[in-house]
This record gives sequence, C-alpha cells and structure tokens, in this order.
Amino acid sequence: MLVKMVQSKASNIEDFSVASDTALKTVSYNLNKQKAVCKKLEAADRSQPYHIQYADMERKQIMIYCQTGLYELVRKAMYSYFTGYRNHKLTCCVSGLKESSSGLIVQATYKICHKGSGNTAYTVNMYHTKSSMLVNGRSLPTFLDTD
Repeated sequence: MLVKMVQSKASNIEDFSVASDTALKTVSYNLNKQKAVCKKLEAADRSQPYHIQYADMERKQIMIYCQTGLYELVRKAMYSYFTGYRNHKLTCCVSGLKESSSGLIVQATYKICHKGSGNTAYTVNMYHTKSSMLVNGRSLPTFLDTD
C-alpha cells in the first residue's frame, strides 16, 4: 500500500501519511516552500484543466500538466486505481514516495510491470509541487487507451 489516507476529525481535512510497507526515499534537498506554493498557484491559473505534451515519442514519454484542483483529484484517484490495480497482463510492481529532507512528500511513483516477466510496461511519476505527471515506457499506449 503506497499511502493511507487519514481523516483528521478536528479539521475534517484529508492528510496523507506514509504506510509502513511503502518505499520511502528521502531526497537530499530542502524544499523551498514559497517556490512550491508559487508553482501550485501557477498551476491553478492554467487556462485548461489539463494539457498532454508528447515529450519524446521515440522514448515513449508524455508529460501531463493539470490545474491544481484537478491534479489533487487525479492524485487520489491514481492512488486508489494503482493500489487496487487489476489487469490480466499487468500489475503494479513498485510504488514509492520521495520526500524532501523537511519531510514533505514531493513525488509518487507507480511502476506497472508485465505479470509473467516482471519487465516494466510503463512508469508514472507524479510531481506534487508542479501538479504534473511524467508517464513513460514501452506500453505507453496501454496507459493512454486503457488505464
């Protein structure tokens, strides 16, 4: 399980805490909170709810930029979808979080693998401070068409 949601009774705000079986990697930098908030505000002002940019089709990479509100919904949906991922050919073989040295979660990663071989089909990297996602891998069309 990647993350468990804990409902705060006092403030009725959802908080994300790391589950004990999650791969958590601490990134060796201090997150500039002011800059991160500015990026979130810029994402909130995007003219479209989302934009898909084909970063490198030869390497099968796309970037998905979302408005802040949509990103937060997608982030929760991705967690639910990939932690309960059911596909007859693929499975979510690795999920993990990166946190800044100050303890703030800045990235979530889902690696989807072929069931028999364990080879990576595609990887989804979610960048919380930028409200964006990088999806790459040989089975990118599966992500776009099915998932």
